[in-house]
Amino acid sequence: MEVSKSLKIENEDREILKLYPNPNNGKFTVSYYLKEGQKAKLEFLNLNGSNHTRKSLIGTGDWQEDHTDLTNQSDGACILHFITEERTYYIT
Repeated sequence: MEVSKSLKIENEDREILKLYPNPNNGKFTVSYYLKEGQKAKLEFLNLNGSNHTRKSLIGTGDWQEDHTDLTNQSDGACILHFITEERTYYIT
């Protein structure tokens, strides 16, 4: 059996969001695609909905990367919440 080392989300036309490595040690890389000037919010939440981190993003019209370190947070699963002007995405 092959296990994916990343999670990805695609909208109607293209892949827009990848989270890796999966699983990890609390250090995440999120690759995302936003149109030039498009705004988004990137949040990592615990399973109770409390915010670990929140970042504002602005697209360049190309793939971008964000690196997040949650090693100072409690162990356990978390939720990635990616909010654009058109849509909200969740990865658990």
